[in-house]
Amino acid sequence: MRSNSTTHRIVATAAILGSTALGLLVSPATGSAVTTGTYNAHSENSTIVIDVEGVRSSNGSLRDCNVGVSWNGVPSLGSPVALNNLGNGRYVSPVVSDGTYLVSVACVDSDGLVVIGPAAGTSVVVDAGGWSQGPGLSIGF
Repeated sequence: MRSNSTTHRIVATAAILGSTALGLLVSPATGSAVTTGTYNAHSENSTIVIDVEGVRSSNGSLRDCNVGVSWNGVPSLGSPVALNNLGNGRYVSPVVSDGTYLVSVACVDSDGLVVIGPAAGTSVVVDAGGWSQGPGLSIGF
């Protein structure tokens, strides 16, 4: 049987380790960034329009954001998107052929690359005879 002092040390050590682990879960490491934002993508006049909105980094470390457009699984277009002080920006592609395109938005902060929206991207249909709306996406990391 253990002595009371040994039991107390084990309980005290477990309490310290438990509170430290809880603190790490609740409060990420100092300097860690949380980047959030949204985007909407649609086609308009045979172009792909991506409106990026409210992109922010919790610690001010946001460096830049880029849009990517793929067709048939091949990256075909991409560009940095300039953000204003509210974290909003717009990308308009050159005129593209009719088809279904995969759109993605990714930003770089102090922690590295952060994908805004689903990692697989979102589909936008370009039809010269019409207009197509992609889903509005919102995500926080």
